[in-house]
Amino acid sequence: MQISKINHAVPRKLTKQGSGSNNRNINSSNTYNTPSIVQNKEQQPSFKGLDSFCLGVANLIENGGLFISFTLQDMLGTNIPRPFMGLFRNSKENKGEKNKNFAAKELVREMTTGPSMFIIPGTMLKIGKPLLGKTIDVPTRQIKALGDIYAANPDIKTKQEFFEKAFTTMFENANFKGDSAIAKAKDFATKLADSTDLKETLTELSEEFVGIAKANADDVVNTDFTVAALSGNAKASFKEIATSIMAYADDVLEQTKGKGAEIIKQVTNKRVLTRVATNATMYAAVIAFLTIIPKLYNKAEGEGNSGLKGLTPEETTTDKPNTSSNNVQKTNSTSPSFGSSSTMIGASLYKARANINL
Repeated sequence: MQISKINHAVPRKLTKQGSGSNNRNINSSNTYNTPSIVQNKEQQPSFKGLDSFCLGVANLIENGGLFISFTLQDMLGTNIPRPFMGLFRNSKENKGEKNKNFAAKELVREMTTGPSMFIIPGTMLKIGKPLLGKTIDVPTRQIKALGDIYAANPDIKTKQEFFEKAFTTMFENANFKGDSAIAKAKDFATKLADSTDLKETLTELSEEFVGIAKANADDVVNTDFTVAALSGNAKASFKEIATSIMAYADDVLEQTKGKGAEIIKQVTNKRVLTRVATNATMYAAVIAFLTIIPKLYNKAEGEGNSGLKGLTPEETTTDKPNTSSNNVQKTNSTSPSFGSSSTMIGASLYKARANINL
C-alpha cells in the first residue's frame, strides 16, 4: 500500500475567519503559505496615552531618585486611599453621613509623615553645605577612601589631578589596570572637569564605565557592573561616587593644598565626624517632627475621636466623677505598671501612645 504524501493529510484550504474580502487563503497548492494579517486602525489597540504616562513616570523616578520613588508609592498606597476610606468610615452607623473629620485627620497624617522623612534631611543638607562643607552629603566610607587616595598623593594641586587619581583607583578595582586605566582615567577627569552639563556627562561616563567593567570582569554572571568601588567597602553607583569625588575635592582639596599627608588625614577625619554629626542631627530632627504630627491631626480632627463616630453613644451624664476608692482601684487596674528605673520612660511612651489615638 502506498502512503500518501504528508501534505495531502492536511486540509486543502484554510481561511482566516472574517467576512468578505477579509478572508485570506492560507493554504494553496497543498502547502502552507504565511498569512498576511492586516488589521484596520479601528481594530488596533492604542497605547499612546498610557505609554507616554509610563515613560513620564519612569523619567520622574530616574531624575528624582529614592524620594520620588518612595513618595509615589506612598501616595498611591496610603496617602490617597486612607483619607478616601476614612471619609466613609462608620457612614452606615451614622445615618450615611460622611466622616469629614476623620478623613481630615488621615489626610494630615499621611501627607506629613512620608514626605517629611525626606524633606527635612534634604533641607538641612541644603542649608548645611555652605556652612559645613559639601562632604556632609558624602558617606563616611567614601570620605575615608578619598582621604586615603589624597594622602597617598599629597602633591596633587588641581581638582582634575585628583579626579584622575580617584578614577584610576576605580578602574583598578574593576580589573582595568596598567597604562590603559591611567589613560582612561585622564579622559574621564577631563570630561568631568570641562563639563557644561554635569547630569549628561555623568550619564555618559557611567555608561562607559559599565562597558569597561563588563569587558574586564572575571565573573560576568554574578557581577553588578553598575557598581564602582574606591576601596573594598566604599562601593556605590558610578554617579554617586563621581559626585562624592567632586564634593571632596571642593571641600578638602581647596583647604589642604601642599600641606602634606598628615594635615590631609586630620581634615578628612574631621569631615567624617561632621558627617556623623549631621546624620544624627537629621535623624533627631525627623523624630522631633514626627512627635508633633499627632497634635496636628488631632487638631484637624476636633474634639473626641471621630474614628468612633456612630459606633459608641455620646456621654450624656452630668454627674460629677466619683472619687471613691472603688473608682481609684479601677483606674489603677487599667493603667500599666512601670517598675523602678523604667517608670519615667514607660509612662511617657504610654501617654504618647494614648495621644496618638491609634
